[in-house]
Amino acid sequence: MAEEKNVFLEATAQSLGDMLHRVINNTFIIEYGIIKKIPAEGVVTVEMSVSEKADDIVITDCILASFASSSVTVRIKPNIDDKVIVLFPRKFHSDMFQKDKNEPIIAEATTGYNVLTGIAILLNQYQEATHKNFIDISDGNLTMKLGYNEDEDKNMVEVTTDAEGNIDVKNDVTSISIGAEGDYEIDNGKSKVTVDKNGNVTIDAMSGKISIKNSSASLYTILNGMLQILNTSLATAGSPASHTVVPQQFSQQSTQLGQLMQ
Repeated sequence: MAEEKNVFLEATAQSLGDMLHRVINNTFIIEYGIIKKIPAEGVVTVEMSVSEKADDIVITDCILASFASSSVTVRIKPNIDDKVIVLFPRKFHSDMFQKDKNEPIIAEATTGYNVLTGIAILLNQYQEATHKNFIDISDGNLTMKLGYNEDEDKNMVEVTTDAEGNIDVKNDVTSISIGAEGDYEIDNGKSKVTVDKNGNVTIDAMSGKISIKNSSASLYTILNGMLQILNTSLATAGSPASHTVVPQQFSQQSTQLGQLMQ
């Protein structure tokens, strides 16, 4: 039998290595490609990235796979011209992606390693000049930048954490910082609220006003009413005669209260 194989190989002017190389080279195992169409949810049309000749370019529809489990799924929206790695499994059946298929599917038409059995996964080398919306994880630190604005050349949302447990959240106008020791700060550029690790609270309304109230009362209304009485009608009683307070002694405090609260 071995001699017959050798005669066949010699007749075709190919070594065993050449033969294996040709078989593998013509078998769909793994490719790298470019999304050119999105015909349906979970399906992408992929054009393979490299070809020896223009008339050998391969274009095929593929299942778009994501990192997913029953615990959590990462869903990334595909876009035209995104890069994907395409895997062609040994056996393939379109129902094998269904959650309820938790046992092997027994079917005759399951042959893989062909152009109709591609599974595409969004995958590319990170390039700082190109990838503006990204998640970076390194040495216990996380940086997430989203909502890239081309006109302003900046991300509208940014979240960072470090190995000590500090967290910073920023959008276009507001930043939130949470310290590992329990302190935090909220700042929108026009007002700032700070709580230190000992529970001390500082509220700085800057050019705005502070309002402390509930459904029943307002601290401003209470304090302002007291000052109005002090400034106008507060009276004293006692011997030898009743007296009234000199008016407007607290006018400055009343004005300042109005500037601070509402």
